[in-house]
Amino acid sequence: MIHNQSRNITIDEKLTVKVNQSIEKGTITVHGKLTCPYSDTYEIKTDDIFVEGPHAHVECGTTESPFEGSISFILTNNISVTDLDKPGKEFVTKMGGTIRLTGKPGKSGFVKSSSTANPGSDVIQIDNSMLPGKGETQDWERGDTLVIASSCFNPAESETAVITEISSDKKTITLSEGLKFKHWGEIEYFNNPNGTPSTLDERAEVANLTRNIKVFSDDNDGITGAHMMIMGHGSQSSGFIDNVEFKHVGQKGVMGRYPFHWHKGGNVEGQYIKNSSIHESFNRCVTIHGTHQAEVRNNTCYNHFGHGFFLEDGIERKNKIIGNIGIRSKKVKPEYALLDSESGNEDDTRFMPPATFWISNPDNIITDNVAARSDGTGFWMAFHTDDPCLTTDTTTGRPDCYEQKSGEQRNRPSAFMKTLAFSDNTAHSSMIGITHDGGPNGHLNGIQNPDGTYNPNPLNIND
Repeated sequence: MIHNQSRNITIDEKLTVKVNQSIEKGTITVHGKLTCPYSDTYEIKTDDIFVEGPHAHVECGTTESPFEGSISFILTNNISVTDLDKPGKEFVTKMGGTIRLTGKPGKSGFVKSSSTANPGSDVIQIDNSMLPGKGETQDWERGDTLVIASSCFNPAESETAVITEISSDKKTITLSEGLKFKHWGEIEYFNNPNGTPSTLDERAEVANLTRNIKVFSDDNDGITGAHMMIMGHGSQSSGFIDNVEFKHVGQKGVMGRYPFHWHKGGNVEGQYIKNSSIHESFNRCVTIHGTHQAEVRNNTCYNHFGHGFFLEDGIERKNKIIGNIGIRSKKVKPEYALLDSESGNEDDTRFMPPATFWISNPDNIITDNVAARSDGTGFWMAFHTDDPCLTTDTTTGRPDCYEQKSGEQRNRPSAFMKTLAFSDNTAHSSMIGITHDGGPNGHLNGIQNPDGTYNPNPLNIND
């Protein structure tokens, strides 16, 4: 049965509840199914949503039949700054629960400007042809919010604008107000010294942040946003997120409270977050923690504090991080920083925080991504030189290290693993584009090899 007379709602294991109206409640606990079969406009306003148990599902749309209406999951649990050890605004799976949210396609990926837009212009021209591996046919609409990336050396010149008109060929976009900055839109052509032609494409990227399924906080205090976590702990919870918008998410200075987060999921092959947007985040964007074979594809991350796309422990392997764009990665104040590499460290002239893509294990597929405008670094390769699977913490035991194939070395430090795939990635408008330094703390003084010999050049450890 469903218990809905009190402030809190519990959906029992054998029950399916279909959303057909907006509701405002306290905690919603789902042991059965909560589905969205009707194409209308709804708001689910609640403190927290817990999806608990092997039969627990929250499902709004499927790959075959995306949700066509408009639904907002508004997390309202008010947390004071002094009570952040008990963070709320949670949309969380536990003990085998599944969250499947599939919004309407047509707005993911990014395009490039096709003509330079000057400050004050309320029109932007775009190249809306398909970018291989980065997007789908664009279906932008009036009222959608766009982000236009910086195209210069100043990382602060990214901005948002709302669409008011779209030309019939979808190449001319009229905006609700004039742009604040200049955004480059020309391809430059050169001849190399040997006479062969060459091109330089520094056109500004343009991405759509609007989706018809939304997850966000009810307020914008800049600290305590909503968050979604797919919790593992051996229960194999599942997350399938496609064309969803996350706004005012993540909780500043709180470990584990990120906009979207696989938490110690082990092997999650088949699970994904793709074609989604995450913006105005107070604590990172997409975190993969103790999790392997997840797919993170064609997402837009804009205006976040700390690292963006983040491999947490350095044990995460065989994940696919493909076709994503991160724009405006911001340095964290020291009192809120979870890592020195998000705020500052001993040599911040060489190691610039934060990283739009923090890659702590090379055994992942990292291709066709763009890091545009970071206070620090676009792609930071921060590989462990010690054994990340060993710990003296008897309360937590050993991390969930990846089970390797027969004959491979288990628990090998990530600095000594081979790169699975790193190609066709772009970094611009950041202090540092790509850094590859052999250690999460930025050590430059060499490392000790597994056999005890000394390697004075950690930059070549993956050769």
